[in-house]
Amino acid sequence: MNKKNKTCASGCLALLLCLFIGATITHAQSINGRIVGTVTDTNGAVIPKASVIVTNEGTGAERRLEADESGTYAVAELPVGLYTVKVEAANFAPADKSHIKVDVGAETRVDVTVSVQGVA
Repeated sequence: MNKKNKTCASGCLALLLCLFIGATITHAQSINGRIVGTVTDTNGAVIPKASVIVTNEGTGAERRLEADESGTYAVAELPVGLYTVKVEAANFAPADKSHIKVDVGAETRVDVTVSVQGVA
């Protein structure tokens, strides 16, 4: 191979590599969704640091996280499917919402209200 052919071959290889990496990243982004929400009490006050458990109803896979100081949470990169969101916080009864549909590339809002322990 002469120098011109080697340069052309290197350029083509670099282009193919970039296209492959770009396609992989795009594919990874396009097959998942996310769930976001806010945890509040029955009076509308936010519940900071509540424990949030998101469970895929089809596989049983769980993602555990903590709501932030403003009671908000976000779970990204969730495979498409149906989910249950369960919230637990000190002095509050656990609360959950089931059959939450996560779609490709979509953000699904799931706000959860918890009541004081012992109050239904």
